[in-house]
Amino acid sequence: MAFGQLLVPDTILYSPHSDALVFHAASKSVARSALGRGELPHWRSDQLSGYPALANPQALYFHPLHLAFWLLPFDQALGITFFVHFLLAGVGLFLLGRALHLGPLARLLMGSAGMLSFKLILVAYAGWLSVISSLVVLPFVFAALLWLLESRRPAAALALATSLGLALASGLLQLVYYALLLAPI
Repeated sequence: MAFGQLLVPDTILYSPHSDALVFHAASKSVARSALGRGELPHWRSDQLSGYPALANPQALYFHPLHLAFWLLPFDQALGITFFVHFLLAGVGLFLLGRALHLGPLARLLMGSAGMLSFKLILVAYAGWLSVISSLVVLPFVFAALLWLLESRRPAAALALATSLGLALASGLLQLVYYALLLAPI
């Protein structure tokens, strides 16, 4: 209910301080138009003197949480993408609470706190798509790591590899690096 307005048609998540329209609208639109031509966006000649599109860590063209940008116009995909991120933040912290063997109410509180996290709301206000992707995936990494340390099962190793791969693909390696420094090893 808190983030339902992100899914309202013909509205866009915007603030005067947002990078979403300044940077990401052009970047994601270039990728979508290139895909429509059956190509990949290799070079961005529309900004300054140009730069490699696929080498930009903030573009996140192939990040699974940004799939909506391939399928929908930018104004429709932005709200859906942020909604998915907020939802996954809650799921990730709920699973982390489960990995910590917390009770059901504590897990629900963690999940709610994850969805309503002030840091995530500020990141959405700023329109930082790469930062929110990194922040949302990190609880999954910690939960999978705790599960692997406790169970030593192949499924736990696969969950850790998947969540860590998604975290590394999020484009903001600094947060992943700091999280791994704090990992419970």
